Amino acid sequence: LVSKYTLEAGVRSLERRLAALCRDVAVKVAEKRLLHKTASSFLPVIIDIVALEDILGPPFYLDNELWSRVGRPGVAVGLAWSTTGAQVMIVEVSKMEGTGELILTGYLGRVMKESAKIALNWVRTAAIEVRTCKKKL
Repeated sequence: LVSKYTLEAGVRSLERRLAALCRDVAVKVAEKRLLHKTASSFLPVIIDIVALEDILGPPFYLDNELWSRVGRPGVAVGLAWSTTGAQVMIVEVSKMEGTGELILTGYLGRVMKESAKIALNWVRTAAIEVRTCKKKL
């Protein structure tokens, strides 16, 4: 459901898809209850991949590079804004030898650069607090 029917940093789209599933199941349960007068013959309701496609239609997004990378250490999902609208993007970090300088690549705006610096400061603070890092970050 998450990887094939939603593609956003927030949860609004996921909430809409879950609501559609709940409405569909509620209608089916109500219809069967009218016919059979008992719920035990058709409960619990299981939504598998086939039922998911029957209710929501074909997947909006196929397996793609974004979802194959998310969930690994050092990889997060971010939301970028442009004049054409919002876009989901991958934010990835790498550890390397050096002086602790932050290196940003690609075309980034002022806000994105500022966000990266804030994130690095948070990591440095958290590492000191939990004493997981003795080296300079």
